Amino acid sequence: MFSPHTACDNASSGVNDWLAEAFATDSSQVKPVEPTKLPEYPGAGSGRVITLPQPLSLQEAVDKTKQHLGLTHVRLSIAETHLPAEASAEKISKAMTLPGTVKKVGVQAGSGGSVLKCSGADLWLTGECGHHDVLAAAAEGVSVILTDHTNTERGFLKRMASQLGEALSKAGHSDVPILISSRDADPLQVV
Repeated sequence: MFSPHTACDNASSGVNDWLAEAFATDSSQVKPVEPTKLPEYPGAGSGRVITLPQPLSLQEAVDKTKQHLGLTHVRLSIAETHLPAEASAEKISKAMTLPGTVKKVGVQAGSGGSVLKCSGADLWLTGECGHHDVLAAAAEGVSVILTDHTNTERGFLKRMASQLGEALSKAGHSDVPILISSRDADPLQVV
């Protein structure tokens, strides 16, 4: 049994690379947050930072996230530099549509606060993050998109199945079935 957690996130083929595809149009825009010193996996590391060719508004970033992950909603913390402390719906809407506020996006599948705080990104995309990490990010001018933990991983399973199938086939085991759970879903519901 494999899961995104057991996948080696080597350059351009792991779960964080898949997550980065929400924003990256070219792999040269994507860099590891913390490069791993494993010679057999050049460019490996936890998390990815995407330098955008053209800056986005927060609304555009939220829309790209929802589309890539197939979600109808996400949670968003808006950087204090873009949103005054007393936030009305009008002020939130204005902050969401400010052009060019997102230049670098840090992504980390699962729980990413500890990794992304050293990413240098002005927007984090992760499944979950500690309350105090979100507060610290906002105070430092970083917005945070939270999708719930497994939503940053589930979409990668089809690609992972394909990668495993190719590896098994090359090893002479093309008859090994690869199944993806049809019952897997996020355990949390918005009610």
